[in-house]
Amino acid sequence: DAQLQPKHGSFLRGLFDRMDVAFTVIFSAELAVNLFVNWFWNFWVGPDWAWNIFDVIVVMISIVGSVVNTLGQVTFLRLFRAIRVIRMVRRLESLNVIARSLLGALAPVLNSCLVLLMLTAMYAIIGVDLFGGAPFRNNEHYFNDFASSMFTLFQVATGDAWADSVARPLFQYRGGSASVDPVVALYFVSYTILAGMIIMNVIVAVLLDEFASSVAEEKARKLAIMEAEWKANDTLWPLDPLLQELAKAESEDELEAMIHDCLRVCDPHETGRVDWHGLRVGMRSLRTLRPVHVSRDDFLDLLARYGGDETAVAVVNGAAAPGAGGGDGG
Repeated sequence: DAQLQPKHGSFLRGLFDRMDVAFTVIFSAELAVNLFVNWFWNFWVGPDWAWNIFDVIVVMISIVGSVVNTLGQVTFLRLFRAIRVIRMVRRLESLNVIARSLLGALAPVLNSCLVLLMLTAMYAIIGVDLFGGAPFRNNEHYFNDFASSMFTLFQVATGDAWADSVARPLFQYRGGSASVDPVVALYFVSYTILAGMIIMNVIVAVLLDEFASSVAEEKARKLAIMEAEWKANDTLWPLDPLLQELAKAESEDELEAMIHDCLRVCDPHETGRVDWHGLRVGMRSLRTLRPVHVSRDDFLDLLARYGGDETAVAVVNGAAAPGAGGGDGG
């Protein structure tokens, strides 16, 4: 029975139906906007083509399910509306990374599972030959044929009470109640080590490696996007982001205070000079809309434009002016 199945005509059933229609309308509108923005070819072959096709399938199933529900018919299509929850994977970044990791690890995991299947099939054939006629409790058939032997070994690989229900009755069958048969022991212990410990851990290692690679790729992708944005918004002068912040001053007093704060962070010891290291560290500590990056070449270019030596810019009366002198230019 269902956990909650409201009766037809009840308030709760009507609420569920209205919620279903509302979600269908929202998903349909989202799909329409996405199709309009990426019209047409980019929608089907763009970087998000797989998710777009999945959205199309979800929306179509939702619409058909709503129509069928309105007509009062029962069909298995309505059950597929539950896959709408998978759309959360696209919206939540952490789930998206896990999904990409699983998809990326699909091929190596399938290879590992193929090795496990081959090993299990080999042991299943040996099990049928060794224990085919063995009696078990409640007349269970564990090794009567290849299929039952494969399922029994799957139970052994998962650790589902195989020692008490499978192995020990075989000890009694082959060697008596007080004896541990070496053939039975070697058979199950070797399979448990190979399948349950080695190959299973290989599968887990493949998944972890792919997950680590996906996380690294995601970080590299974000960094590439940030660098592209910085290059797109790059200006001719490295201090332009600072000037944009200073331009927001509404009075001369506010502008003077902002300039004083900039000089204070660049020359915290009030030495009267700003070298390249102090300028670089000070600009990084300022809260600007875009970060201010001053390289050594930028600093030398400033000195070349406004005078001064290669190591310092003098600070005179609260304003930057050219000057000479010592100081470490970094």
